[in-house]
Amino acid sequence: KRFPVYEKLNQVRKDVIIEMVFNLGYSRLSGFKKMFAALERKDYDEAANQMLDSKWARDVGERARTLAYFMRIG
Repeated sequence: KRFPVYEKLNQVRKDVIIEMVFNLGYSRLSGFKKMFAALERKDYDEAANQMLDSKWARDVGERARTLAYFMRIG
């Protein structure tokens, strides 16, 4: 309910969101407004770019790059 676009994603991209919720929590993940806007447009490259352009990505390092890769390729 908090992220309506979630239901429109394939399972791989849903799993990326689940991992991000686990790491960030709902409130901090909701701050990824540009990523969610890109997901609504089905612009998965931009969604991945937005994931990587964050404090979260700098904090988790390689895991963020892996998740961004899965967001891109679905």
